[in-house]
Amino acid sequence: MQVPEFDWSKPQRASQVALIFIIGKIFRESWLLVLFVVGRKFIRNEEKQGTEAPGLGYYLMGMLAVGLMVRIHYIIQHFRFRFYIEAGELIILSGVLTRKKTSIPLNRVQSVHLTQSYLHRLTNTCGMKLETAGTDDTELKIEAIRKERALELQAILQQKDDVSVDSVVAHPPALIGIRPVDLLKLALSENHIKTLLLILTFILARIDDMQNFVDVELEDVEQQVDRVRLTTRLILSMIGFGLLITLVVSFIRTVLRYHNWQFRLTEQGFQLKWGFFQTQQKMLLHRNVQLISWESNFLRSLLGIRTLRLFTAGENILQDAHWIRVPVLQKANLHELTRSYQAVWPSEYSQAHSVDTSYAWRQTILVILPITCISCIALYCWKPWLVIVPSLFLAYFSVSNLIRQRRFRFWFDEHTLQIRKGIWGTNELLLRFEKVQQVEVKTSPFLRSRKLATLVFHASGDVVSLPYIPIEQAQFIADLCLTKQV
Repeated sequence: MQVPEFDWSKPQRASQVALIFIIGKIFRESWLLVLFVVGRKFIRNEEKQGTEAPGLGYYLMGMLAVGLMVRIHYIIQHFRFRFYIEAGELIILSGVLTRKKTSIPLNRVQSVHLTQSYLHRLTNTCGMKLETAGTDDTELKIEAIRKERALELQAILQQKDDVSVDSVVAHPPALIGIRPVDLLKLALSENHIKTLLLILTFILARIDDMQNFVDVELEDVEQQVDRVRLTTRLILSMIGFGLLITLVVSFIRTVLRYHNWQFRLTEQGFQLKWGFFQTQQKMLLHRNVQLISWESNFLRSLLGIRTLRLFTAGENILQDAHWIRVPVLQKANLHELTRSYQAVWPSEYSQAHSVDTSYAWRQTILVILPITCISCIALYCWKPWLVIVPSLFLAYFSVSNLIRQRRFRFWFDEHTLQIRKGIWGTNELLLRFEKVQQVEVKTSPFLRSRKLATLVFHASGDVVSLPYIPIEQAQFIADLCLTKQV
């Protein structure tokens, strides 16, 4: 334990380095207006100079001045911003004309995120973001604060409820790091489907040109065959080049994303550190983890790589950059990381349950088949050979829905639900019933006719569903979950 260097009972200010970031923010929000004024001033059309209104330049400069003055409140707010700790609460004073006081109980803090760019490193500062379960937005955001203060405040917020502010936890040794060979595995196993779809879209967009190239009337059949072969080689070359570019980009992204990756497991929570151009640190308490999931695509399943995701209350699930994801290269590490949330998985000792077979074919018949039929009719009237595309679409989704139904398994005990699902990859999750905010048992005429129901759990981090299970079982699990809310 260490005594805090700073007196957090006194109002603290952000570092003056934050002014640089604030000015940069003002410029980013006003750059279009600045560019227009500068361009109008120095790159004006000579032919229209004679007819230009005499006061137009002053008018544009006035617009620029007004636009900058509107955003000057960022600078004023910086000088009026204060924060301190009092009676177990983090107090934030802000506002320009209207003074605003925000009180955040320390035990309500979900995570503390530190970022450090090159400018931060040169000035020994870092940016800080603090998130709570109240909203999806960041409750506290400081552009620049002294690094020592930020680390100490992060450690204070990580303490247990019965630990005083006068103690700070020393950093434990790193639990997980990433070796160069692991970076290579992560890069090779990245999801390249999106890039391949872009390549396929480009090829389909040029299909008319290729068809015209192939369907030219030639007197010699051998010339037509040669053109077909040339076109085939061209397509294969484009796909090969696209795959090469995809691998290179994935490797670069992986290196930048997991550079200097460190994952520390403390008695109170998790500490993450990563980044190349911008070093980031994030702290998350065990008690604030609402849901845990891990997934792997087909290649990562073969390599034994899983990506662990920690869901927290107040997290914006639509913003990928806010997700807390941890690459796990060994299954033993996966058990260690989930131990604080659930020591023993239900799948290790309880019976596996599956979903009804109608979960596989019903969506295919009601959604995929009508879309395929309409597409085939429309394409046949245009170009008959294109009906193969919706036919392949129907075959793919039929097989995918069948695999999804057969691979869907779930286990539960009196405390926790575990789900394993996926099509070409695997996705698993653990959900403790006391973390559930609301549970629903949904039925429809079709489901009632087969005595089935869909069970939906609303947790603070995400929504979890058990589709097409026996209605008695759904009601039993719902009642079991509700007893944990008392």
